[in-house]
Amino acid sequence: MSAFDRILSGFPDVDRLLDNFRLGDNVVWRVKSLDQFRYFAEPFAERAIADGRTTVYMKFAGHEPLLAPRPGLKIREFDPDKGFEAFTVDIYNCITENGREAFYVFDSLSATRMAGSGSIGGKACGMLLARKIVRKELPG
Repeated sequence: MSAFDRILSGFPDVDRLLDNFRLGDNVVWRVKSLDQFRYFAEPFAERAIADGRTTVYMKFAGHEPLLAPRPGLKIREFDPDKGFEAFTVDIYNCITENGREAFYVFDSLSATRMAGSGSIGGKACGMLLARKIVRKELPG
């Protein structure tokens, strides 16, 4: 797949508004609740799985899982309490193992202890996929 090929997000209106995502894009949703993030994460994962893409849920926060186990979804668990460097190396190794064309859904970064360290703040929840960085405050 070329880095310029269009990728479907699971939301046709978002795809039209942003002219789709591209391989390598990092999309970060700023939300007020995990339910708001789940609203985007579920269709994104379903679309990726339906398209036959390697789809990985990176679980590391203490909150309820964003995605339930299902065929086609790999769930990898990480321990941020091992320290920032060990945690990020584990994430890097997972991405290396699954390849550059895999799609990833990450837990809420603000739900980890690292969020209070100043290096990660706010209520940012992220999906790794993008070359665009999308910042949108959701109502409610």
